[in-house]
Amino acid sequence: RRSAHYRRQKPFENSDRKIRGKILGFLAQHGRVEWEVLGKNLEAPEERIMYCLEALEKEGFLVCEDAGVRLAES
Repeated sequence: RRSAHYRRQKPFENSDRKIRGKILGFLAQHGRVEWEVLGKNLEAPEERIMYCLEALEKEGFLVCEDAGVRLAES
């Protein structure tokens, strides 16, 4: 039986979930990075990267600074 809250997830490829995961993984591996470095290493359109960055910042996962981005301290 499935939970009453069960939902079939969208495919992972080309999803915001995948971009968010790439952002968090990259920052976990490299620490604070400049905007250009992050953009060059993620294979996604800039507007989708920015959308995901804004959402992750609102959710408290990362901090966007003038010259770059880093993971938020827990």
